[in-house]
Amino acid sequence: MKTIKENKQKNINSGITLIALVVTIILLLILAGVSISTLTINDGILDKARKAREETEISDEKQIIELSVAEAKINDVNNDVTDKIIMDPILDRNIGIDMYNSEKTVKGLIVTYVNTQRSYLINNEGNVILAYETKQPVEIPENNGQTFSRENGIIDIQFLTGTSYNIGKANPPKIDKENMIPVNWNGENWIVTNEENWDYNYGDTDTTRKWANVMLRDTLELEDVDNITLQNMTINELKGKVVKKEGSMFVWIPRYAYKITYYLDSKKEQGTEVGYSDARGLVDKEGKTPTGMNTPITSVAVGDNYYRPHPAFEDNSSTNSTEVYSQGEWSTKLEGFWMGKFETTIKKNDKITVLPDTNSYTNKHIGTFYTEAQKLEIANSHMTKNSEWGAMSYLTESIYGRNGEIITKNSDSSYISGAGNYKNNLNQSTTNNIYGIYDTVGGAWEYIAGYIADCSQSYGNSFASTDQTTNNKTESTQYATVYKKSEANSSVDNYKANINRKFGDGTIETSMAGEGITSWHSATSMFIGGVSAFFKRGGGAGIFGKAGIFYFDGDGNGSGNNSRGFRICLVVE
Repeated sequence: MKTIKENKQKNINSGITLIALVVTIILLLILAGVSISTLTINDGILDKARKAREETEISDEKQIIELSVAEAKINDVNNDVTDKIIMDPILDRNIGIDMYNSEKTVKGLIVTYVNTQRSYLINNEGNVILAYETKQPVEIPENNGQTFSRENGIIDIQFLTGTSYNIGKANPPKIDKENMIPVNWNGENWIVTNEENWDYNYGDTDTTRKWANVMLRDTLELEDVDNITLQNMTINELKGKVVKKEGSMFVWIPRYAYKITYYLDSKKEQGTEVGYSDARGLVDKEGKTPTGMNTPITSVAVGDNYYRPHPAFEDNSSTNSTEVYSQGEWSTKLEGFWMGKFETTIKKNDKITVLPDTNSYTNKHIGTFYTEAQKLEIANSHMTKNSEWGAMSYLTESIYGRNGEIITKNSDSSYISGAGNYKNNLNQSTTNNIYGIYDTVGGAWEYIAGYIADCSQSYGNSFASTDQTTNNKTESTQYATVYKKSEANSSVDNYKANINRKFGDGTIETSMAGEGITSWHSATSMFIGGVSAFFKRGGGAGIFGKAGIFYFDGDGNGSGNNSRGFRICLVVE
């Protein structure tokens, strides 16, 4: 029989063994945790392996299609290469029967692999110009009516890398080095910088939103540098020079995809989700659409979310629509574009400017504005389109801009850019600091290159006209966007006709109706129609209408008025 002392000693030994075992298990778990995290975190070993595998698969899939195109061209160089591929079962031989699906569209032939659901577009010239992963729903039920409220929403943005559909940091600004000078703000003055030392930030490192700014060389004045010398110095030679007088200023809007989530309650953090505007179209929570859709063939997948590449950065291969440039796209995919920091201002050396604390350029026909913008002849200068206004306003509304905070109105009745003292009027900026865009709310009403065709009104000589009797151009271009006209051609009916047809422009997605004060932040929403063919945005300095970044209204025949101005955008390809 064991003594009490012996039993006690045995218990102590067992306790020590148990403690050692627990400690060992904990240490193993810690080590396993480190190893698992190393494997599973973003850019971990498994993530890198997955990305490498996907890149290899994409390369192999694309190469098979390119070889098929080459085979089609060799066999018959005279016919449409996409028709040849369809008639001759080249893809059956190279990919395998039942291993792919194909669809002929006005843009070319879309080939989708069954296993991976990746799609590739062969354009009508036979180039495989797009390789992306699709995440498209099928057979979305149609509801033929509004199915949810769009009164309250949050815009979520994902920056895209290069001209691809890969999620990443905001693209660095792309400049015309002969004409555009990068600048930084040092708290008191703008200072010339170079691309390596450019101080901008689209939310990568902190909450200070610093959108990139440039000034045009031909209107810029520097301390201790005469104008003739300035025109002949490189950006690196000018680095560090203090700006004496601002040149025309522009702000970079980088490429992104977006998703809008709608809520029943204005207190969105406590509200109920009721629907979305994303790559599926404008749908309610059950995935029903209120009318016929104009969906993109590209969709950026982030988890279970469908992000729509913003059309302002796309070319016209990005949608299934048969309408050319139907969403306000450019001729090629863009890494971003430059928007005038201020409303367009009065001429200097016979060219319009974009200067702070200066009279806006007003009282001209919309066709004159359109022509004057292109006469600037720098980086595809042009009059702002609705899609570009939308890209700016969505970025402003997101966490990378004002994050839902209302912009203060420019109430200067003389239409002075930046309300006459922009350095002190930071609450009028899209970033609530000096790095943003001004005059988007109030100031002059801004004409936009967007219109309803075939309205019975005299429109003079404008971008929408082939004569001087009616705006009869019915196809969009990279410089101007046509909106669908209803049979009644009223504001309300035209608004309804464009539901799920136009995206990204800050009209239908961010309002409730085609007339009244139903846009976000209690702004006016009056769609174009009747004798009002052209859009104007932002609202004006006066009391007429409720100004706001999501304000939109129609304007008669585009005639000159001292309260009507416009804004310039630049594209560096």
